[in-house]
Amino acid sequence: LRLGHVSARRGRTIEAQRVQVAREQAKSDALLRTILPAGIVERLRERREAVADRHEATTLLFADLVGFTGLAERLGPQRTATLLNTLVSRWDVLAAEGGVEKIKTIGDAYFAAAGVPEPQPDHALRIVELAFAMIRATAELARTTGEPLAIRVGVHTGPVVAGVIGRTKFSYDLWGD
Repeated sequence: LRLGHVSARRGRTIEAQRVQVAREQAKSDALLRTILPAGIVERLRERREAVADRHEATTLLFADLVGFTGLAERLGPQRTATLLNTLVSRWDVLAAEGGVEKIKTIGDAYFAAAGVPEPQPDHALRIVELAFAMIRATAELARTTGEPLAIRVGVHTGPVVAGVIGRTKFSYDLWGD
């Protein structure tokens, strides 16, 4: 009888551990999906080899703030970070709403793509619509903050290679002309 009690307790402990592992896996997956496209997360989970694909029909967007260095010097670290976070967060929402994949930000530069990792027949239209929405959002933030904000936007259409690089701080990135 005593052995059965120990076995039942061990079973409950194992089940509780399974639930905890599943919970932690869900947290890990959610975090990965903030860094990588969902389909790429699945592919990385299935195998450990490099993930890289050629995409023939893509459109890319590059945007940055005009005069950012001077603005950052004038505003100081905290106000600069707050302003940049507000703006980039708004751009992120616009990209997600338009079905565009944010690739990364570097300082005040924003890089996004349509047609990767999944093909989209209207990739160019999605990017152009995002570009105009970003310009409007930036102008709106300039009005509300009183800061002289303007962005430059570049758009390119063509083939790219997209993949995951790095081992510890990996990123989904694009390469091509």
